[in-house]
Amino acid sequence: MGAELEELAVSAAPTGPMMVRAVRPKEALSWSATMFEAFGDPADPHLAAMGAGSVDADGWVALGAWDGMELVGVGAVSVRGPAAELFGGATLPRARRRGVQGVLIRARIEAARRAGCRWVFAEAALGSVDRPGQSLRNLRRAGLRDLGLRTGWTLTV
Repeated sequence: MGAELEELAVSAAPTGPMMVRAVRPKEALSWSATMFEAFGDPADPHLAAMGAGSVDADGWVALGAWDGMELVGVGAVSVRGPAAELFGGATLPRARRRGVQGVLIRARIEAARRAGCRWVFAEAALGSVDRPGQSLRNLRRAGLRDLGLRTGWTLTV
């Protein structure tokens, strides 16, 4: 999925109790653990440490959505020259269907715009024939267009 940034509308600031902001380095492990939990992966300190490395990595902007004091959604954007990739958008099950990912997608698009990018890209699971995946629907709603299909990896042992 992708779009030229000039095609995408400038988003309004989020409203309601949700606060979206850049993740601080001291919050990196919590951010990463939230991402893996939201994706349904088991709690693994090694995975959390690996993901935490992107919080202050060069060219990355990690964002979080807080509902009060609780981190309920995460996402990152990787900026490489004129292109940015939205990565790791995930919301905890108890906070889904409240617009968290829509706000995080818009915030990451704005981060790409501020970084001077021309294009923004993302990947999302297709879902089923009858119902596209929620992430795919959210990205389309934000204005990104389908560019092609990629075959996922399958681990065989």
